[in-house]
Amino acid sequence: VVISTATGTSFGTILLCGPLLYPAGAAAHADPAVLMGAILGGATFGDSISPVSDTTIASSGSQHVDIAGTVRQRLQYVIPAGFAALLFSLAFGGADSALVGQAAGALGSAGGNLLARGLGQKVGLELGVETLSEIGGPAFTAGKYLSPSLYVGYGQGLFAPQTLFILRYQLFGRYELEGLSGREQKVGLNYRREK
Repeated sequence: VVISTATGTSFGTILLCGPLLYPAGAAAHADPAVLMGAILGGATFGDSISPVSDTTIASSGSQHVDIAGTVRQRLQYVIPAGFAALLFSLAFGGADSALVGQAAGALGSAGGNLLARGLGQKVGLELGVETLSEIGGPAFTAGKYLSPSLYVGYGQGLFAPQTLFILRYQLFGRYELEGLSGREQKVGLNYRREK
C-alpha cells in the first residue's frame, strides 16, 4: 500500500513487491491464493488513493476537479473496501496470527482511525482505532465526555477477544483519575502536560 501510494502505480508495485512479499507470506504459512490477492489488493488500494497516480490525474483533469478533492472522495470508498479485504485475508489466509496481527495492526490503525474519527464526528462520539497495551494490540474505541470532567469509554480488540472499559475523571488542573477494567483492573492518577 505504501509503495503504490507513493509511486502511483499498481503494476509497478506488483512487480516490485510480489517477489519480496510472496516468499515472506509463504514463510508465515499463508494461503497462496489469499496471499496473491492481498498483494494485488494492496497495490490497487494504494494506486487508487495516490495523488501522483495517472488515473487520479486523468480523472481530475477530465472532470475539472482538483486532485486533492478526488483523493478525498475516493477515500470514503477505498478505506471500507480495504478493511473488508484485510478481514477476509485474516479469516482465510491461514498465516501465523501473531505475524498477521502485527502487520494488520500497523496498517489498520492509520486508516481505521481516520474512518472512525470521521464517523464519530457525525454521531457525537469519540471513535478511533488505536493500539492499546491493555488489550494487547489494535482496538476499536468509543467514548464520550458526559460532563467536562467525566469521560466514559469502551475498547474492543480487533484481533483478540479482549474488551476494555475506561473511566476518567478530571480532579483539578492537569490531574485526572483513571480506571481501566479489562484483562486487568487498574486505577491510576495521571498528570497531563500538553505542549
